[in-house]
Amino acid sequence: MALTTKDCSVDSSSDWANLPESLLFLILDKLFVSMHHVWFAAVCKEWRAVSIQYHQETNRCPQTLCPMLMIPSEYKPQNKLTLYDVFQRKEYSKIEFPGPSLERLHDIECLDLVSNIHGWWFRRGWSSHEAAYITTLANLFMNVAIRLPAFHVSLMRQDYWCSRIILSADPILNPDDFMVLILNKGCATVPLAFTKAGQKFWSCYTERDGVCFEDAIFHQGQAYAIGVGGSVFSLQLNDHSKLLDKLELAPPLGLDYDADRELTLESSNGELLDEEELNTGTAMVIHCRYPPKKILLAPSLGSEADKEYLVESTKGELLHVRKFYNEDGEKKHQEFKVYKVVLDGKDGGSMVQHVEVNSIGDDAIFIDEHHHSFSVLASKIPRCQPNSIYFTLTSRHRDILIYIYDLEAGTLTLDHGKTAQYSWNMLIEPSIWVVPPVS
Repeated sequence: MALTTKDCSVDSSSDWANLPESLLFLILDKLFVSMHHVWFAAVCKEWRAVSIQYHQETNRCPQTLCPMLMIPSEYKPQNKLTLYDVFQRKEYSKIEFPGPSLERLHDIECLDLVSNIHGWWFRRGWSSHEAAYITTLANLFMNVAIRLPAFHVSLMRQDYWCSRIILSADPILNPDDFMVLILNKGCATVPLAFTKAGQKFWSCYTERDGVCFEDAIFHQGQAYAIGVGGSVFSLQLNDHSKLLDKLELAPPLGLDYDADRELTLESSNGELLDEEELNTGTAMVIHCRYPPKKILLAPSLGSEADKEYLVESTKGELLHVRKFYNEDGEKKHQEFKVYKVVLDGKDGGSMVQHVEVNSIGDDAIFIDEHHHSFSVLASKIPRCQPNSIYFTLTSRHRDILIYIYDLEAGTLTLDHGKTAQYSWNMLIEPSIWVVPPVS
């Protein structure tokens, strides 16, 4: 009996939806672009279920997926962005922020997006009503936003505040166990602040020895920071955890200084509190006048780089990347040096080696001037060059130029597949490296 057109259509649709799981897994193995995984899951509910199961079983990490550049879109509203695939040279437009348009947030002035890591953005905006910065973690791809404690910055210069954000873990995967670290690059008075999941306050630290941090990272559960000149520090951020857990809210910080106390606790009216008074206060903040305990793992390298970065390799090694600008007449050249930080495997708090390396193997490092830098496996990404460092510069014509630095040869090349001109947007940097989540 001959099949009708309707019969063929139904059978064909049924066959596609019920392809063998093993075959669909093979297809997913061949997809290296994050957006392709998103499209795969959008075909039908059966394929979406297979996609979720695939990523749960294989635990495919972002280090095997293609990094993309996030750039401002050419159109309004300002909560629209474009993703650019550097290796396929293809744009994916109209990526939208979760929640309301950034232009219509009530009682928020001067809102900007500061940093990105694990697919998350840290959003801050000055609230005239609360006389404080309203801080939020927002995942642009998962349509999730987490409200963080309000932040009062009376003790630090506004232009230094919040120049880099570091997350200890992905809040979606670890909703009850993550830390947000604010790094104030170039600020020697208040170099960092942090809060933990579920806390209603920020812990601020002031430095007594004038150390400025250039970058920080959570590596194997421990926080590390890099100072000017390449000195490496291990940060102990949990010294006051028992006391911190008793605090509730965060008022503006006062300016009183009590040199005899390790912790200065202030109520909303500015009065100093001791530990017994914590339960009676209604609005408090902890401000640690002494810095957190930090252990100098490696002294300065003797030369000052223009930029310092901490990056984790795909093998789980801690790498220290230094960027130098060299002027040759009217031309400026950039070069990089990479150091491996070898830590004591027993406690991770002491360093065995801090040595320069000329090869990072199959890794490719993606450097971001203002945000999280990371590494990927080049062999898993078509057209990605191993043992290289990728970074971007913005031309006077607002073109985003992509450069590749070959570590072994020490040469710098320009990827001629540059993106189109970006639309000026004061909320974010011109370009940011991201690896969109796939499930």
